[in-house]
Amino acid sequence: MFQFDANLIQIELGTKAVQVLSTKDRRGLWDKLTGQESPGWADDLIHATEQLRNKLEAEGIPVPMVLLLPASELPPDMFRITMGVAVDNYNVYKDNYLTALERKIRAYHVPGLNQKEVGSLLNKSIFYMLQKKFQEAMETSMRVYYLGSLVDYSAARVVSLINMTGICLINKKWGEAYTTARQAQLLVEKEGFYDPYLKFCAHKAIANVLALNNNYEGSAQLFYQAFLDIELLGENRYIIDALYNEASVLLAMGSYKECANILDKIVFYIKNSNEYDKEILLKLYDMRAFIGDFTVEQLKAKLDDLKKDYDELSRSFLFKVQDAVLTIVSKCGPYLITTFAGAIVGGDKYVTVNQSTVSGKNVIGLEMNIN
Repeated sequence: MFQFDANLIQIELGTKAVQVLSTKDRRGLWDKLTGQESPGWADDLIHATEQLRNKLEAEGIPVPMVLLLPASELPPDMFRITMGVAVDNYNVYKDNYLTALERKIRAYHVPGLNQKEVGSLLNKSIFYMLQKKFQEAMETSMRVYYLGSLVDYSAARVVSLINMTGICLINKKWGEAYTTARQAQLLVEKEGFYDPYLKFCAHKAIANVLALNNNYEGSAQLFYQAFLDIELLGENRYIIDALYNEASVLLAMGSYKECANILDKIVFYIKNSNEYDKEILLKLYDMRAFIGDFTVEQLKAKLDDLKKDYDELSRSFLFKVQDAVLTIVSKCGPYLITTFAGAIVGGDKYVTVNQSTVSGKNVIGLEMNIN
C-alpha cells in the first residue's frame, strides 16, 4: 500500500508479482544444512534497482531511493510505480520492471534542474488551470511535485498538491483527492515550514476532502486549524472563510451549539472588517438567533428551514469568496463548503486571482458545484 510522506518513488507488487520478482533461493543442500540464511524476498530486485540508479546518476539523472512494497490489495499480477503521486500500473507477465521504471524516470528528468525551472513549470500548470485544461494541469502539477522534491522546493510541492486536489474534486475522484490533500497536509506540518498561507490552503483542502467523505469531526478540526494558521495575520477574508466552512461542517454533524459559537466568531470578525456589507451581518444575526432559539430536537425538526436560511447566508459568503480566489464549491451534507485550486503562484508569494484576471469570470467558480 502507498506510504504517505515516504520515498518519492514507490513500487507496489501484487502477490504474483512478488513471486515472479522475488529472489530465488539458490542455496545448495550443504548451505542449508550449515545454516546459511535464505535470501530476502526482494534482494535481487533491490540490487537491480540500485544498478539502475547508478547507471542513471552516471548520466546526470538524479534518482531518489526507491521503496519496494508487497501490496496484497492489488490484482495479483500487477505491479505499480508511483513517481511522487503519479501512478502507473503494469502487468508482471507483460512488462519489464526495470524498463518501466527507467522510462518513468527519464520522462520526468529536466536537465539543469533548479528551483527556477520548477517555478516555471508551476506557473505553466496554473495557466492550464486558467484555461480549464485540467488534464494538462494535472500532468504538469505531478511533475512539479516530483521535481520540486529534488531541489528542495517545498512551497511549489504544496501548491501543486493543492491544485491536484482541486482537479480531483472536480472529477469526483475522492481517493486521489485524499492522497494529494494528505500529502500537502504532511508537508506543511513539518518542522520549519512557515508559510501561513500555504498551511491555510493545505488544511482547507484536506478538511474539504474529509467532509465529502462524511468525516465531519476530522473536517471541523482541520477547518479550525486553517483558521489558526491565518488568524495572527489579521486577514479577515480568509479567517471568516475558514470559520464559515467549519460552521457548515458542524451543522452537517448536528453540533448546533458549537456551530453557534463559530457564528459568534464570524460576527466578531465581520464587525472588524470593512470588506463585508451590513446585509451579511444581518443574515448572520438571523442565523445565530435561529440556532439559539430552539433545542437540538426542535432544530432537527426544522432542518428544512435551517437549510433554507443557511443557503441564503451561503450565497452571501460564497460570492465574496468567488471574488477573491479560484474556488470549488462542494456539498457537505445539505450545506456548502469551499476550497481553492490554482490560486497560488509559488514560492512564498500568495496570489489571489480576481475576476479581472480571468476576464470577469472565475475559472472554477460556483458553476462547478460537486454534489
